[in-house]
Amino acid sequence: MTDKFIEKISKMRHSTLLKELEKDYEVYDYIPKKHINRDICRKAVSENGFIINKIPEEFIDDEMCDISIKQTGWAIRYFPKEFQTYEKYLKSVNSVGNVLEIVPKKYINDEMINSSIKGKITPSKLINILLENNNKKEIESYLKTISTKDPYNLGKIPIEYRTKDICEVSTINSFISFQYVPKELKTLKMFNKSIQNMDSGYKMGITDVINNMIEEDFLNKKMSERLIRKFHIIGSIPNKYIDEKDILFHIKNRGRINIFDESLLNKKICSEVFTLNIKNIKDIPEKYQTNEFYDIYMEKLKEDISIFRDISQKYHSKEMYEIAIGNKNDDSLSDLNIKYAVDEEILKESLPFILKNDPLKIIHFLKYLNEELCLVILKKNIENHVYIPEEFDSFVNKVMLINKKTKIKDMNVKKILNKIKDMDERREKVKKELKENLDKLESDDIIF
Repeated sequence: MTDKFIEKISKMRHSTLLKELEKDYEVYDYIPKKHINRDICRKAVSENGFIINKIPEEFIDDEMCDISIKQTGWAIRYFPKEFQTYEKYLKSVNSVGNVLEIVPKKYINDEMINSSIKGKITPSKLINILLENNNKKEIESYLKTISTKDPYNLGKIPIEYRTKDICEVSTINSFISFQYVPKELKTLKMFNKSIQNMDSGYKMGITDVINNMIEEDFLNKKMSERLIRKFHIIGSIPNKYIDEKDILFHIKNRGRINIFDESLLNKKICSEVFTLNIKNIKDIPEKYQTNEFYDIYMEKLKEDISIFRDISQKYHSKEMYEIAIGNKNDDSLSDLNIKYAVDEEILKESLPFILKNDPLKIIHFLKYLNEELCLVILKKNIENHVYIPEEFDSFVNKVMLINKKTKIKDMNVKKILNKIKDMDERREKVKKELKENLDKLESDDIIF
């Protein structure tokens, strides 16, 4: 903290100090003694239980100790002796199970140990404490309790203490535990019992469990079906256990087939996934993309041009490009679709329609620009000449000249191009005659 802020603390009001403590408990160290009262101490220990080691003795009582324990069970090591009671240790281990390490031996009993288990004591620490207190016989009983509290706890128990009984109790409560059972204790019976209590809330660990099942050769077709329907994790199941029925179930719930090998797909599956969502066409192998799909797709494209990127290039057409790129109603999407129009020949054919519909799209197609396309843009609005590159200035000037006499909007492209051709021919004729006359004049001057 800066000196300036520390100085500011000394001038703060009581209510402001409480707010600052909530932001940063270290503020307590800089509060002048004259400002420290019960409220300040209560707030400080509620933010960091260890601060009970710093507060004045007159404020330490049952309430203050309980507040600090709620924040961290380890705070009890800083309590005055008279407050390090059985009841306070019981609350501490319930808050942080590993506090059992510092509980006096005289207080360690069944209630204290079970309370530490609620506080999530580390299994190996519990074992050490029990051994120190000559409770060897009770170790298995307590470890059984620990293993049922969390499906991952079995993996935290030292392997030499993972007995058959502990493993059975743990796996019955959650199939996730099965992966932590020592290899020599794993049986199909244990696995089947554990699978009966599959909890879809533990999807995070399901892939590891399935891999373990495969390794132990416990996975079969029936079990695969249950996993697919319970967890929707068909992507983790080996192909040999997946059939058409499984895939159809998956796509009705998840709607995608991109996770499957092509060898697992057929016309029926592809038709189903296409019907569910037309955008799935991108995941359908080309051999299953029928003309019927294409016809439906074209109708949908008119309603939603965002699906353009999903169609195979095999089906690209002039009509498709005109719809997907020439759509004036959704400029942002139609501009985005340009990068998916990968067939240059089709794109060139589509440009007259696209630019007629939206002349401003010229900026995306400058490399394809020619006089005919310039004319399409100018016919739409003669003022569009400002968007045409300088290299076409001569052509644009001729068109504008024609437009002064006859509005080009009412003329077809061919007629305008013929007029320009006639204009060029007349100009060339005049230039030729002018040159001949100049040459004749020069010749006459020389003679003269």
